[in-house]
Amino acid sequence: MHDWEDVSLRSADGVLVKEGTRKLTRYGLSEGLPDEKGMKLDAQAAFDYVTSHNQLKSSKIIVYGQSIGGAVAIHTTAKNQGKIDALIIENTFLSIHKLIPSVVPHLKYFTWLCHQIWNSEAEIAKLENVPILFLSGKKDELIPPSHMQALHGIVKDVGNKRASYSEFKDGKHNDTCIQPGYFEAIAEFWRSIRK
Repeated sequence: MHDWEDVSLRSADGVLVKEGTRKLTRYGLSEGLPDEKGMKLDAQAAFDYVTSHNQLKSSKIIVYGQSIGGAVAIHTTAKNQGKIDALIIENTFLSIHKLIPSVVPHLKYFTWLCHQIWNSEAEIAKLENVPILFLSGKKDELIPPSHMQALHGIVKDVGNKRASYSEFKDGKHNDTCIQPGYFEAIAEFWRSIRK
């Protein structure tokens, strides 16, 4: 059916982890609260597992993230350049500080109080050669689509010629994946990076 094997499960933050290998801290039934530092550590642990596993280490690695998972995916890809074959992000944001005014307008003057930064705009600027697919729902009610457009613009500005951008006119924050053309966009991206 496919020429790759899906050995993953998706956690609440979009990190793909080999089923049964480790429990993501601060998610699901695990203890603690999710935070930026912990999510980055969890993502790196998952990446390290995949790249050291005998059956997986020679596989192509495509990192995917949606919403805050997109920030995790961007960070993980920036940290592991040269080891990641592609990045797919869906409905994610520039940074938490730039997202707060849209999500909680009355707190726009207090963004400095938020200690979760997720500075994806700085991280994505490091990705000059990684193929990236942007999947953006035009009707995202949580993250303004302008964030995805800006992230794509940053990648173009640093000279990444391997970035693709797909918009879905009726895509909302959590249903872009069921919009017509979604999987076709991924398939086309996959074909383009395999050449």
